[in-house]
Amino acid sequence: MLILTPSKPDPHSPANPLSKSVSSDLPSASSSHSSTLRVTQFSSTSTSTLSSSSTSASKIYSLDSPGALDAYTIVSRPAKDLPDRFFSFYFAPDDPATLPQSSANSSVLTPIPTFYNRDSREFQAVLPLNKSFIFGRSEEEAESRSLNTEELSCYPNPFNSRLTVEWTSLTPVSGSVSVYNILGQRVFHSGRLNYPAGLQRFSWEAADQSGRALPSGMYFLRFENGSRQILLKKITLLR
Repeated sequence: MLILTPSKPDPHSPANPLSKSVSSDLPSASSSHSSTLRVTQFSSTSTSTLSSSSTSASKIYSLDSPGALDAYTIVSRPAKDLPDRFFSFYFAPDDPATLPQSSANSSVLTPIPTFYNRDSREFQAVLPLNKSFIFGRSEEEAESRSLNTEELSCYPNPFNSRLTVEWTSLTPVSGSVSVYNILGQRVFHSGRLNYPAGLQRFSWEAADQSGRALPSGMYFLRFENGSRQILLKKITLLR
């Protein structure tokens, strides 16, 4: 169970310290808006604490989980009170005094890949535990994507020559992508893939292990994340 508790009294924070959300104020010009952050449980056996503290520029959030190494979670911020999709999560600087006083200076911060979930109307990012972050204006519009650790996305499908395989992982990935024909024969294997946590993509050129173009037909793509997770997807190649 997640325990979300403000690090100090805040007039906008929930009265119940066991609430699953924490008040969120946007930096600078948007600070009049407020909403809540939602944290996705990253482990069935671990507990994470979301705390917040305010500066003159913005509110800083921390995801604390003692003993958790290389662990990540999905943080979501509702977008219903925001004017557009030009927002992002950022790593907070070690010294809060260096936070920019205006969203126009957000370029001095390190951005965290942030996506817009059209279904839930939320901004989402995969964030490492035991790190501090803020949420504010961005010069780039958030890409429309859903961060779902239980699904494997393949597009376009059907496809003609190149297939993009997309997945979200809350841990660094050391896995592989394999493709099988309808006879169950493996026609392609990526070898070992190493990716950081977050939303990741792999492109397949519809060729076998020797680089020869495969014929049209139905195939099955298998994504294996080490020994922790196996995801399957039916794909169709149309030449």
